[in-house]
Amino acid sequence: MNPNEVQPTAPAPAPKKSFMTYVMSDIPNHLKVIGFVVVLALIVFGWNYVRDLRRELSSQQMITATLAQRFQQLGTSGVVQTDNTQGTKADVTTQTSDAFGAAVLKMMKQQNALINSLTTAVGLTKTTTSALPVQPAAFVPESHSAATGALSGYVMEESRNGAPPLSSVSLYYLPSESDPSKAFAGTTWTHYQEVFAASIGSWEKQKNGGLTTTVKLTRTVSKPDPLNPTKLLMIGTEDIPITGANTLYSPTGLVDPASVTVPRWTLGLGVSTGSTTVRFGNSTTPQLKPFGTIDYRFTNRFGVFTGLANGGIVGGVSIRFGSPK
Repeated sequence: MNPNEVQPTAPAPAPKKSFMTYVMSDIPNHLKVIGFVVVLALIVFGWNYVRDLRRELSSQQMITATLAQRFQQLGTSGVVQTDNTQGTKADVTTQTSDAFGAAVLKMMKQQNALINSLTTAVGLTKTTTSALPVQPAAFVPESHSAATGALSGYVMEESRNGAPPLSSVSLYYLPSESDPSKAFAGTTWTHYQEVFAASIGSWEKQKNGGLTTTVKLTRTVSKPDPLNPTKLLMIGTEDIPITGANTLYSPTGLVDPASVTVPRWTLGLGVSTGSTTVRFGNSTTPQLKPFGTIDYRFTNRFGVFTGLANGGIVGGVSIRFGSPK
């Protein structure tokens, strides 16, 4: 190496540009980018605003259609449509306790449950007076003394004008006894078995999403089999007229299910395996790099996402599977 030879000098490092210098260096293009971002943000905001208004309007229509429901009889089969009202959570809890007792509220508390609605119905069986019908020939007394007129075991069923009888009386009568309490002392009554079945159905009207509740109450009557008193014979079924029915909805019970959605924005953060490796002898170890995405949901199921991974930009379409929980 010749000491007299002039060595080339290293170029001076380029001066660092400040952020403002970078911005001012190409203002027209930067304004275009900023304008595009602003317009895109306004479109997203407007889209969300209109969608929220439509969802709120749909929810209000559902609530209005539900609370506009009035009590009415549906045909002659005892089916009714309830009258709907809305109460506070305390109102529904109080009426639930009155209707079902404290045990139900205790069970709800154990299961961390909330009652959405409470339906109550009032059935009515009117008092009637019926004359003793002509008894069939099969109804004969167990014993009848021709000499004294003593009568025992003469069974007479209740007459309810076509409806199934609910009871019968086994008459004992001793004509020679002047004291009525003794003359009929052996008389017994049998009240038949009654099974009440309440059917309550809730359905949603597709036109406006309103909720409707229908109620029906029936009674099935059975009596002991004369040939085998340990068994029961079904003798008839009747519909119990309902004179009033009300469904009390709690605030949570009137929330439109369609308005319950997941958040629109989803942020994903994590790490990914980078393409750069660090060598140790004959082996290579992948290098971990930060990973991040932002997802926007256009509908309940579909959205778009973009982000950075391995030093590059990623993007695509996101799809939600399964039923809402």
